[in-house]
Amino acid sequence: MSNDPSMFAAGVTVYCGANTQCLDLKGKTIEEAITILAEVMNIPEGAQIVVDGENMKRDYVLHDGNRLEFIKPSGQKGFVR
Repeated sequence: MSNDPSMFAAGVTVYCGANTQCLDLKGKTIEEAITILAEVMNIPEGAQIVVDGENMKRDYVLHDGNRLEFIKPSGQKGFVR
């Protein structure tokens, strides 16, 4: 599969870890997208939401051509008190 952005022009390209999908999410909020995709794309609780390189809130309405990313929170190493 190519990572050429032009092949994803119609629809919203969704990334979460190694998972990538181009989906018809136009007009849906990020909250609605999470409800639809949480299990399929393994979206973790507390994931950072980024649309086209900018942090976004769950009420943002998606548009064709958007790049929606769910960035998994990194773990902590070592002993924490």
